[in-house]
Amino acid sequence: MCQWNATHGPQCKQDDKGNMSHEQCTDECKPANYGKCDYEKNTCVSCTPGADDRDCLYLMSYCETAKTEGRCKEEVLSGLFRSIEANLPFAKGEFDVQFRGGKMFIQDYTT
Repeated sequence: MCQWNATHGPQCKQDDKGNMSHEQCTDECKPANYGKCDYEKNTCVSCTPGADDRDCLYLMSYCETAKTEGRCKEEVLSGLFRSIEANLPFAKGEFDVQFRGGKMFIQDYTT
């Protein structure tokens, strides 16, 4: 069985009721390895979850899957998007948002 201890970390211990071999226990009895996407380099980097790194949410295995599916690449928006104000009560309004050269330009046609 895998026994977790705050001072020594996870260790395999012999248990008569256990169902893993020592080799299986050694393979699985490890602390979780967290990872996050480095969007500029399209890679996964190790991280430590907590308040210091709010982007560190997932296990490294999840990050590797996301990378394989193409979700660790930097997304580049381009083009013109038009939006109409539709919240009640609303005044007539329209917004244009254009993405160009890594920047976002917004124009308001409310008045």
